[in-house]
Parts: sequence; structure tokens; C-alpha cells
Amino acid sequence: MRPRSAGASRPVGTDGTDHPYRMTVDMRYKKVVEKKLQLQKLLVAQAVFHLIKAVQVVLMALNMEPIATTTIAACCFGGAAVLSGTVGLKWTSSRLLQLFLFATGAALMLSFLPLLLGYPKVLRSFRSNTGYKLLVFDGLEVAQDIVGVILQLFEISTSLSLLQQLSRKRA
Repeated sequence: MRPRSAGASRPVGTDGTDHPYRMTVDMRYKKVVEKKLQLQKLLVAQAVFHLIKAVQVVLMALNMEPIATTTIAACCFGGAAVLSGTVGLKWTSSRLLQLFLFATGAALMLSFLPLLLGYPKVLRSFRSNTGYKLLVFDGLEVAQDIVGVILQLFEISTSLSLLQQLSRKRA
């Protein structure tokens, strides 16, 4: 290759006047990338949340405290959701993302049960004055369940939006 001489002009169309003919990225692809990044962050948060919940279940089992089977099932479905969501995002697989939606929905429904049963437990602890430590522990457990439900609702919303962008027909 020979270097361009100082007096040589540029080829026609490369001087900035060709902008109307340049290819642009369709907006739906930009939205897909945006939703994938958003869902990836939510998946990390869900993984941390379910890991903390699983550690709590193990500690409760070691202390011989009763464990709700719904909590164990919610952790299992949450783990399956994180796995299918991570692989589905990596491969951009709508089937795996649908499986993620199902598993997250199941974990969400199972997370509602301790919330419904947890509020009366906290209120009983508060009325009976059994101890502030028990009240704080029960209150933190209920707060953790509420945060988990909100997180899963955000995930469902984001993944539904992502699936709509992935399956939209081209014009």
C-alpha cells in the first residue's frame, strides 16, 4: 500500500455527505440490549436474595426451628429461575426466558404465602411482648419477603418486555 499524498482528495461519499445512506440500528435491537442488561442486574439481585434465603433456611434447620415448605419451594423455584434466566439471556432464547417467567411466577406465588402468614405472626409477637429480638427477627423476615416479591415483580415486567421485543414481527 502506498501512503496517501498530501494533495490527494478523499473518495466521493466519505467526506460526511453520505450520512443519509448509512445503516442505522433498529430501535427494537437497542431496546433488547437495554432490557437484557436490566434483566441481568435483576438476576444478580435475585440470586443474592435466594442465596440469603437458603442460608436462613439452613440455619433454621440447624436450630431445629420449623421451616415452611413454601419457603423451601420458593428457593428452589428461584434458583431454577436464575439458572434459566441466565442461560436464556446468554443465548437469547425465548423458550428459556419463558421458563424463567414460569419459575419466577411460581416463586412469587410461593413467596406470597409466608407474607400472608407472617403478618399475623409479627402482630402476635408485638402484642404478647415476648421479646424485641423475636419481633425484630420476624419483622426483618417479613421485610425480606416483601423485597423479594417486589424484585420478582420487576423481573417479570422486564422479561415480558424483553420477550415482546424479541418476538415482534418485522415490518
